[in-house]
Amino acid sequence: MLFALGLFVWLKNKPNAVVLRLSWAAPILFLPIFSVYIIIHQISRDWVSISDFSAFDVISLLVGYSVYVVIFGYFYVILMHLLYRLLDKLNILISSDNDGGDI
Repeated sequence: MLFALGLFVWLKNKPNAVVLRLSWAAPILFLPIFSVYIIIHQISRDWVSISDFSAFDVISLLVGYSVYVVIFGYFYVILMHLLYRLLDKLNILISSDNDGGDI
């Protein structure tokens, strides 16, 4: 959440072209943050259950969930871009003076 909040603050006065480029890169940018979460979760789960810590389990989780996060992330990006275009076509959106390109 802090990473996303930081991006929103950083993007506050950026043109639309920058927001567009970042939206396509967002699923990849979130992978390291998600990976840290998975590693911490796996280590704490293994520590609580007093089982053997397996690096293979952590790596297989990272690979499996990373594919899921990227696929879901790009699905969400495409959905939001389509929603933006629909709302823009219906003239529901308020145009801003900070237009750096068409999304």
